[in-house]
Amino acid sequence: MDRGETMSIYTRKGDKGKTDLIGKGVVKSHPRIHVIGLLDEVMVWLGALISRFDEQQIATDDIEYIGKQASITQCGSADGEGRTDLKLTEEVINNLETKIDEFEKELPPLRNFIYYTGHKDAILCQQIRVKIRTVERWLVELHQKEVIEPTILAFVNRVSDYFYNLGRYLNVKNKYKERIIKL
Repeated sequence: MDRGETMSIYTRKGDKGKTDLIGKGVVKSHPRIHVIGLLDEVMVWLGALISRFDEQQIATDDIEYIGKQASITQCGSADGEGRTDLKLTEEVINNLETKIDEFEKELPPLRNFIYYTGHKDAILCQQIRVKIRTVERWLVELHQKEVIEPTILAFVNRVSDYFYNLGRYLNVKNKYKERIIKL
């Protein structure tokens, strides 16, 4: 389909539990479809966080950058052959690591498990993080059956770390004290 073409929201192709994946029919319970669906859920959560940040006039560049890369991951996951024009690079992973390190400079050292409480945006970040971890588990399952680009696995792992630290950072900035889980 050309990008200029209008597409219908329904095709009736999925009415019997199958979907079209790069020109071939696949059952909707296939691990690749799970990954694509979970990334779709992540995009909804990212949209919610972007909307929250927009309301507070907080820059959303980093979140939108992650959303773009997640979309590339979604497209790459859809294409079992691996599209050469949609590849995650080491640079993307390095950029995420730099952001994670920047947050850590502002955070108290982590010596205990913590509850994910505090500011609403911080909790939203943790919800995104756990959804990303679900994506990661399905990617690992898929990787046991098919080849997955190593950068996709690394990206997903780093994104969950990013949202973990962003959530903690938002709590610090909003003066919420972390609640330690006492074991």
